[in-house]
Amino acid sequence: MGNIIDYVRNELRTFEVAPFNDVDSLVLSQFAYLDLSDQVGDPFEDLPSVRLGDLYRAECFSMFINGTFEPDLNLRLLEALCASPRFRNIRVNYHISELDTEAQMQFSATSFILNDESCYIAFRGTDGTIVGWKEDFNMAFTYPLPSQEAALLYINAVSGFLPGTSSLFVGGHSKGGNLAVYAAMNTENRTRERIAYIFNHDGPGFSEEIVRSDLYLGIADRIRKTLPASSLIGILLHHHSNYRVVDSTAKGLMQHDPFTWNVEGDDFVWTDELRGESVHTHRTINLWLSKLSPEKRRMFVDTLYSVVESTSAKTLFDLTDDWMKGAGMVIAAFKELDPESRKFLQDTFAELVKLSIKNRRPAKKIASVNAGKLPAIGSVTAGQIGMEPPEHFPEI
Repeated sequence: MGNIIDYVRNELRTFEVAPFNDVDSLVLSQFAYLDLSDQVGDPFEDLPSVRLGDLYRAECFSMFINGTFEPDLNLRLLEALCASPRFRNIRVNYHISELDTEAQMQFSATSFILNDESCYIAFRGTDGTIVGWKEDFNMAFTYPLPSQEAALLYINAVSGFLPGTSSLFVGGHSKGGNLAVYAAMNTENRTRERIAYIFNHDGPGFSEEIVRSDLYLGIADRIRKTLPASSLIGILLHHHSNYRVVDSTAKGLMQHDPFTWNVEGDDFVWTDELRGESVHTHRTINLWLSKLSPEKRRMFVDTLYSVVESTSAKTLFDLTDDWMKGAGMVIAAFKELDPESRKFLQDTFAELVKLSIKNRRPAKKIASVNAGKLPAIGSVTAGQIGMEPPEHFPEI
């Protein structure tokens, strides 16, 4: 048993021998956090794709891993990928990375051409920028997000550059998984028909209205959602998908880190259920949001963001590298709020705490769909989708 780095080192079969799977998706979703801007062309440039193995350039290492949450592990992942007979010949192209403070958007995507028959489109999750985290909170009252719209534009553009007979896999970790689902359900019909599977690795869901929509239900049988047992991010909002629970070496929120997910052979180590604290968090957050109008949600998020923004921090690392200093900056900024805004934040947080205590009854664990693991992907071509949705999807 190991993690995704061990998997890359040990899985020596090519995609022609062993088809693309859930672990491959998480591997490339994690690789999508690297900054490839100066080495891989974007969708607006007429540049050739780059062989993944050729990205092993010492002079680029610091640029690749700068700003990532696990720089050392990301470098080890890069080294393993570039040496692997399974991954080193993947063609990497159409890398885009945008940060727009004014629009409150953080977006990045990369395309991995696996072979002549298939391509994996990876959407990056939330990075360390304050703007990126603000956009995540905006999910509570904004639809679609700027990054969701960017994901749709991206898949529409890139799908046109690829051979029309090639199958598409789309996915991402954290917010990237949400973007993959949004792009897949809103893209044009001819592109949607080419999508074999959508991988959402511990990414948040959508409003209940969206989850019940025809667009969402039209792709629900192709969504492969994976959650760690103590998921906090992936259980936010609503879901209607065939999810499975992955064993992790970490505790609590740290299970969101893909490097902590256990892999054995060519599959994840599955567990049967979400832990009670994950269910409790899901119940509390959703109930709390239901008690706040969209305008109150906006006020809360914008006020909280104004506190963090006034510290002059641009990234989470600016606040967390020195916790004492970071906490002091936030407290000082909070005290500078006008009395009305300060009271609003205090009252809203107090309501959240009250609901959390009220809901702190023994939370039953929630069993995930299909004991064992998700259905095998097998060899899938465009238009041949091998999964049928269950008649009833469990509520998280």
